[in-house]
Amino acid sequence: MAVDLRRDDWTLADLARLPEDEYRYEIIDGELAVSPPATSFHQRVATEMIRRWQPATGVLTHASGVSVPAGRYRERFLVPDVLVVRNGVSSPYYAPSDVLVAVEIVSPSSVTRDRWAKRGLYAELGIPEYWLVDPGERTLTVFFQPSAEPPREYLDHVVYAEEQMVPGLGCRAGELFET
Repeated sequence: MAVDLRRDDWTLADLARLPEDEYRYEIIDGELAVSPPATSFHQRVATEMIRRWQPATGVLTHASGVSVPAGRYRERFLVPDVLVVRNGVSSPYYAPSDVLVAVEIVSPSSVTRDRWAKRGLYAELGIPEYWLVDPGERTLTVFFQPSAEPPREYLDHVVYAEEQMVPGLGCRAGELFET
């Protein structure tokens, strides 16, 4: 099956027709974004975050494969590495209002998308917090307070260096990289 990846009108229905493989497929303003399979390190960091969060928060926590759909302009389908949603909400596709925290773990293929594009999209969706884990810098950055007025962006952020405790996660930022 030939697939034209250059289209700008991708939909969730189109994604359902793609092969099931290890790649991550997202739709950002109608365009397909394809990320290579996560490395074992990437997966270990996500698993460690879930392990630490789940007992303490009481909220449902998911790793890769859980998505946040939206469609203000063109179709959007975002797949964070870790997603924290409100208690009692269970769905394969979460509404932005259900999401408490979206987490992306930076990899060489996702640096620009995670640092800039996704940060702006999550803020635009009104997601209260966006956590960016950067193994190269050995930091965890928490962006919060999305603005109410366009352009929606996070108004504040805190960078946790390797030795700093991360409130709500119950560990030093560096512990995430030791897994």
